[in-house]
Amino acid sequence: MRTEDIEGLAQSCAQAICEKNGIPAKAMAPEFLEALRSYAWPGNVRELANTMESAIAAAFDIPMLFARHLPERLRIEQLKRSLCEDGVQAMGAAPGSCAQASAIAAPDDVPTYKTFRQDVLFVAERDYFAQLMAAARGDIGQACALSGLGKSRLYAQLKHYGIEKA
Repeated sequence: MRTEDIEGLAQSCAQAICEKNGIPAKAMAPEFLEALRSYAWPGNVRELANTMESAIAAAFDIPMLFARHLPERLRIEQLKRSLCEDGVQAMGAAPGSCAQASAIAAPDDVPTYKTFRQDVLFVAERDYFAQLMAAARGDIGQACALSGLGKSRLYAQLKHYGIEKA
């Protein structure tokens, strides 16, 4: 399956699944489509169709599909790829040579696990809340509905990550 065909196939699958189940059509967030495009699809179109069915079921009544609705194996694969590419680019190596780059890292360049984990979580959560507010078009009520958070918790997170409400 060609990368440039994935978006069209995913939309076609989503439309058919929604029609079959009598539910409103689902929009797809950019990070959702990027996750689909970055996956290798060893099971080809059948695997994509099963993935779309799973994502739509996970989204349930949410009108937009986000990467969090994808099966865990796809999210893990995307995270591995993005961490690998980020680490390789930071070290100045060519993309795709992740194993070589990690093998030549100097001991002084390796942060503690706690620091690494905090940095990764900070970036991931900041990106999540920015995407959430973009998807909700700045509407706090919609953002609460999409995220499952209460207003006070959402406001605290937006303040913590320096994200504007509108």
